[in-house]
Amino acid sequence: MALNGLEAGDSIQSTDTFSWFRGNTDPVSPGRRDVRFSELVAFLNDEGVGGSSAQIDLNSDNIAISTMRGFENCGDAYAGIANGTVDVFVDESGIDTVTSTAVYDGAGDYYSNGASDFLLQSEVATANEESEKARVFIRWEDVSTTAVLNTDIKAFVSRDNGVTFTEGVLVERADYSATEKFISLDELDISGQASGVSMIWKIETYNSKEQRIHGAQLQWV
Repeated sequence: MALNGLEAGDSIQSTDTFSWFRGNTDPVSPGRRDVRFSELVAFLNDEGVGGSSAQIDLNSDNIAISTMRGFENCGDAYAGIANGTVDVFVDESGIDTVTSTAVYDGAGDYYSNGASDFLLQSEVATANEESEKARVFIRWEDVSTTAVLNTDIKAFVSRDNGVTFTEGVLVERADYSATEKFISLDELDISGQASGVSMIWKIETYNSKEQRIHGAQLQWV
């Protein structure tokens, strides 16, 4: 089985053109070559990777990691994908710079505020329909080396244009480098929020631990 030119065993980050997922960057009307995460998971499972919930979670992690690496390698900044957004901070597009207190470092392509606490919030992305669950995937660097997930850094999602935010539980997923990690909050239930299709992710840091955010990906279903 092949998916828009992607064959079993292919690495998303090693593809030459990334054209199979570099379609229209409008999150409301994805281009014809955009691929839904559910389709990619189905593709992986069809190739015998496995269909258990744990394996599907692992597949989703690998897809999210590869997608963020792909956008970074392509030099893309903020882009809409089917049922989500990807932002690897090549510039400040995609970030609510009025609300955010984090400072952008253009040389390193990350947001931080030294040892001071900060808030980093995305611009609004409009979903095609109301979503009940969301996921945020973050490329994170703990400069302090002592920051604790869900204590010194927390993540939230809103579907009602930032009126209500729901906090999720962050977990470590994979190493990006010797100093950076991929962390995520999974299957966050946002059904209790007021009805809406205006999706926002938010990251907050606490306790004066120096941290850097190098990218964020939001998915919703």
